[in-house]
Parts: sequence; structure tokens; C-alpha cells
Amino acid sequence: MTTDILDGAAVPLLDAARTAAKQAAADAAVTERDRRITDASAAAARAAGAFALGVRRADGGLEAGLTTRVRFLAELGRGCPSTA
Repeated sequence: MTTDILDGAAVPLLDAARTAAKQAAADAAVTERDRRITDASAAAARAAGAFALGVRRADGGLEAGLTTRVRFLAELGRGCPSTA
């Protein structure tokens, strides 16, 4: 079972999502055309922690709760919904 990251601890994670959203936005047209996210967008999302949100802390993940996950994906989706 996941636990939600405290609001203060979620701020850097959401900032990272906003940074990744910039790359996703830059690649949005290519993502749409190719019907897959670009390698650069995937790398930005990974660097921001997108793929670790639901992974247990014991396994090296963030173990973020649902609220934090949704907030993260909403921020990433501002750049490119397909990437989010």
C-alpha cells in the first residue's frame, strides 16, 4: 500500500514534473505524429521520477500516494497529455 508524500516533500517532485513538461511540450508534435513519446521526453519523465511514483520505497521508488501521482501527471500533462 502506498502512502502519500507530505505536501512539503511533494514540491520538488512537482517542480521536476514541470521541468519535464517543458521537454514534453517541445516534443508534442513529434509525439503526436509518431504516436509514441520521444526518447528525450521519456528521459525527462524518468529523470523527474515518473516511473518511480508507484514503486515501493523498499525497492528504490517514491511510493507516492494517489494525490501526489495525480498532481505529478497533471503537471507533466500540461506539456503533453500523451507523455503523461
